[in-house]
Amino acid sequence: MIYNAIFDEVDEGTAMYKVSPTAATQPVMPENRRFLPLDADGEKLPSDWYLKLADYAGRALRKEIVPTVSRPIDP
Repeated sequence: MIYNAIFDEVDEGTAMYKVSPTAATQPVMPENRRFLPLDADGEKLPSDWYLKLADYAGRALRKEIVPTVSRPIDP
């Protein structure tokens, strides 16, 4: 099973957005909102990490590459 959350009203299509890699790089957010950067768990990841994983998943589903049990790509 693959689950991917996306925003679906950007130019009437689908899009995945880049995410802030650290709290220091996050833009100012509205009060009473909580947004976690990619390093919230201590892992240093690039802002396009989920885009890279989606690319890997797509290639695996098309059988262009063999899926792996461990993390398939390095950040």
